[in-house]
Amino acid sequence: MRRIVVVALAREVKVGKTPVLAPEGARALIDSIEVTTIAGLRDRALSGLMVSSFARIGAALAKKVEDMFTQNRRLWVRLRENGGKPHAMPCRHNLETYLAPYIEGAGLAEDPKGPLFRTLGRDKGRPLTQITDVSGQRPHVLIAA
Repeated sequence: MRRIVVVALAREVKVGKTPVLAPEGARALIDSIEVTTIAGLRDRALSGLMVSSFARIGAALAKKVEDMFTQNRRLWVRLRENGGKPHAMPCRHNLETYLAPYIEGAGLAEDPKGPLFRTLGRDKGRPLTQITDVSGQRPHVLIAA
């Protein structure tokens, strides 16, 4: 079982009450992910999406494949704000290089209505879910590989 642990790095910079991930921490996190497997590509795409779009973990995990679309030769991501209002934004080139290989490598383009971030292994194809850590303070992502 593997987990993406963003909480330890997120405590580097504090702005108000919300911990903010420092750029160096974000780069270290994304660069440390092994991308030789579909799980690694998925983890890098999820981390990249959260870092570049400032999406909450729940919003990132709720993405469907159809929420990624090409417009004018550029990959765009459709986010849903707290009230459910959709908001589309162009992907930065780094995020595009994380998402495109994952979508292609996992064969997700054939299932546009399906979840973008899915489990692998026995429960293959199910959406990833949030869990809380032992102290119940911060959500983590359960990566079942």
